[in-house]
Amino acid sequence: MKRFLPILLGLIAAAMLLVSGCGDRRDLEDLTVILMTGIDLDEKGNLLIYESSPVFSREAKDKEEEYGIKALTLRQARVKMDAVVSALSVGGKTQLVLLSKKLLEQKDWFRLFDSSFRDAKNSINARVVAVDGPVAEVIKFYPRDKPRLPLHLVKLIDTSARRNLTVKTTMQELQRQMTDKGLTPYITEIRKEKEIKLNGTALLNEQGNYVTRLEPQENMLLRMLQGQGKGEMPMTVSIPDIQSTGPIKLNELSFAVRKVSTKVKTGWQEDRFSFQLAVNLSVVLTEKVIPPGEKLDEQELERIIQEQMQYQLTAFVHKIQKLRIDPFGLGNYARAYQYDHWSKIKERWGEAFAESRVNIALKVRIKDLGPIK
Repeated sequence: MKRFLPILLGLIAAAMLLVSGCGDRRDLEDLTVILMTGIDLDEKGNLLIYESSPVFSREAKDKEEEYGIKALTLRQARVKMDAVVSALSVGGKTQLVLLSKKLLEQKDWFRLFDSSFRDAKNSINARVVAVDGPVAEVIKFYPRDKPRLPLHLVKLIDTSARRNLTVKTTMQELQRQMTDKGLTPYITEIRKEKEIKLNGTALLNEQGNYVTRLEPQENMLLRMLQGQGKGEMPMTVSIPDIQSTGPIKLNELSFAVRKVSTKVKTGWQEDRFSFQLAVNLSVVLTEKVIPPGEKLDEQELERIIQEQMQYQLTAFVHKIQKLRIDPFGLGNYARAYQYDHWSKIKERWGEAFAESRVNIALKVRIKDLGPIK
């Protein structure tokens, strides 16, 4: 009997695990799986909360259901929506959180997401997206010849982020950005036209309010200065030494940045911070549209690209400084290497960064000119 006792105990334990694992079992048809959440404001300033879920019933003609409701909080909206949906709502699979520009202009909007972090059943990996226009236009859009809208948007954002046309900011990452005093937040921005269009990147200030939008080309400059540019970054610059008239411009160079290395040195001079950014770019020439007979050797091409990119990066930094924001995260370097000075201005870093001196030392190396001369 003693010999079979361990086997018997093992069978009992396995049975208990099976029972406990199936105790909260729910059929997919009995759930409303929220894939997309949207928040907007109406004309009177009331909070509008939207949810989009797939429909798994074979009898249903529409394969997605969308609901919009007025509520004071996300949790209250979930309770109200449970009264109209035919199944139990679950938010653990949410892929997207859409926020209108109207909402992003309001004070303390991020406090609405307290329940998202307090309830462990909610997803914090959802992508946070700013919407230029009414959120309802996006939520209720049915794209033709594409997957379900949430899946289509996820693919659009992830692919664009890999190509450095925008950023990919999840709820968890946004929380880190909102609490980090050494940088200001940034999220993807989209717009509904005939199709859903990627607008670029929305830049927020220290309070999380909408400030401006970066075009995809500017987003590449942002990723370079952040030292986070992975994958190819296609760029085009003009050759100032060659004059071209007419519709066909014969003074253009296109190249792809294959590798970015950014190093930052921080100092304190004349009662303000100074930053020295050493940026090294490894590029591959992809297009050279110049007049016939015009010859440019490798060193000349490197010089042209370096001068034009130096101008773009410097102008971009000055533009950001005027807006009193810091999406580069240079405040973290100030905190790490000049803490005594940082601690006095950390609550108003945007203003301090606007007064900082930022110098960029750019070095460009062409790794490949292509198979033709």
